[in-house]
Order: sequence, then C-alpha cells, then structure tokens
Amino acid sequence: MRSERTTRTGRRTGRILAVLLAAGAVCAAEAKERETVDWRDAARCVGRVCGVRGTVQEVADEGSALRLFFDAEDHRTSVLLIRGLLVSWPDYAAQTIVATGPVRRFRDQIEIVVRAPKGVEVLPPVGTAAPATTTTAAQPETPSPAPSTAAPATLTPAASPRSNQREVERLRERVHDLEERLHELENRP
Repeated sequence: MRSERTTRTGRRTGRILAVLLAAGAVCAAEAKERETVDWRDAARCVGRVCGVRGTVQEVADEGSALRLFFDAEDHRTSVLLIRGLLVSWPDYAAQTIVATGPVRRFRDQIEIVVRAPKGVEVLPPVGTAAPATTTTAAQPETPSPAPSTAAPATLTPAASPRSNQREVERLRERVHDLEERLHELENRP
C-alpha cells in the first residue's frame, strides 16, 4: 500500500514538474513577444500581459501597494506595485517607465499589476544616451575568478556591498516567486 502511494505521488510530482516546465517555456516565449503600448492605449491590453509606457505624474501610497499614475487629473490609468515580503520599490516619481504585468479594468480604471521590481523598466530621459542598465532588476552576477591555491586566507574575499545587494535582490525575487506559487496553490480548486 505504501509503495503504491509513493508511486502515485512520484507520478503526480513528475506531472506537476512537467507542467511547470512547459508553463515556464511558454512564459519565456510570451515575454519576448509582449506588446508595449503607451499608457493612453492600455485599454487595448485588458485581460493580457503587456508593457505599458508612460511618465509617472503622481505616486499614491495605499498601504499594501503603491499606485503610480500616468495622468495627474483623472487617474484613469495606473500601475499597481504590490508590496510583499522583502520587496522594496524605488521612487519612480517623474520617471518614464515601462511597467509589464497583467492589465485589468478595476472600478472604471485601467491598472497594470506588478509584483516585483523586475517588472518595471526605467527609460532614460529623452535626448540622453541609455545607461548601461535601465531596469530596476538585479544586475547579472559577474563570474568569479577561479579559486586560488594559495593560503586559505586568500580563498574567501570579503563580500562587497555590491555583491551583498545582488544576493539580497536575488533572495527577494526568489521569495516573490515562492509567494506567487503559494498564492496559485491556495486558489486551486
């Protein structure tokens, strides 16, 4: 009996893993083909994941989220930045951004839901050269040199603040991914 249960569990785990891998491949393919629209045209993307471009005119703190408004008058289109465990958002006021996430209609407004800083790209000001990196996501880690065969004291260099910052950002993204997976599992029928 126990062996049969273990076999079923192993098959179920294998199927779940296969589904997750397939979903990851689909998401990667979709990410390359995602449409980016001006914030005035965001209604075209309702029900889909899109990139929405605009200059942030106003920022509102709503406790569990931050809301970025592209229009200062009627607040018809906004970006909803969800706060989560270990997720911190930079200040986007007066910056031109592309926010990528699900676009939905909520109370006669269009909102783009973003759960992690990697979903917001800060664009350079018009007329300036693009900086080396324009996203708020963590920088890719540079390969570390091969370990030295010298004395043990030289094997472990002191961690720099930059490498610590990359590690913290990587951990934040991992926690965010786990929170999303937990949310999906909790909402499963």
